[in-house]
Amino acid sequence: MTLAPNFWDDPKKAEKLLKAIKSKKVWTDSFEKIQNTFDELEILYEFLQEGEGNEEEVDKLATKLTTLIEDLEFK
Repeated sequence: MTLAPNFWDDPKKAEKLLKAIKSKKVWTDSFEKIQNTFDELEILYEFLQEGEGNEEEVDKLATKLTTLIEDLEFK
């Protein structure tokens, strides 16, 4: 819709749509960051179980993940 040639014909409508997109993008970007961190934590934990990982790294990443989730809850 934003790429349509007549998108800016109604500036108020266009701004409203852009604002809605930005609002949703905040959520999707945050979710993606949480998902990536969770995936990384899962891999590190598997390494730890196999005796190849570092417990400190797992704890640090788990704390980061918790913070990301809590931050998203308050948005």
